[in-house]
Amino acid sequence: MMAQVNIGPEFIRLVKITDIEQLVPRVVDIEANESERVLLSERFSVLSVNDFTAQIEIKKSSPYEYIAKGSLKAEVTQTCVVTLEKVVNHISTQFVQKYSTDEKIISDDLVIGPEDEQPPEIIGGGTIDLGELASEYLLLSIDPYPRLNEEDDNSYELNTKTNEENPFSSLKELLDGN
Repeated sequence: MMAQVNIGPEFIRLVKITDIEQLVPRVVDIEANESERVLLSERFSVLSVNDFTAQIEIKKSSPYEYIAKGSLKAEVTQTCVVTLEKVVNHISTQFVQKYSTDEKIISDDLVIGPEDEQPPEIIGGGTIDLGELASEYLLLSIDPYPRLNEEDDNSYELNTKTNEENPFSSLKELLDGN
């Protein structure tokens, strides 16, 4: 029997678009509770999400479009890719996301380059999930190769100062031309 895998959204904070006024920003403060942080840590493949808050300002920018500007703060515990010890990372970032109720703005043959502005997300069901929005930007901000400290980068260099035999000594001799 296969294990059940939970695939998002674990942190749901819905806002009805009918509650958003044109040109008058609505500020929403959100915070993940303990069970949501546990589910997010599983989704993000980190040891734990210790803290996660966001503040998002959302407003209607045109008859069919909405814009969400936010900032998030989080504390995430990961495993160092060199020493396998725990690493606690503090994350703070800002983001902007556009939304639209007009599905015609995105065609099937739309090609977006790395420097191009992203098209708006299509609003389905008359709601915008600010929790999922913040979760996605948190995931993008998590260090994919966390290190306990910068010295870890040099910890596995060849030991050339001693006469000890190491697995790379013969390779070093070949590279040096000996």
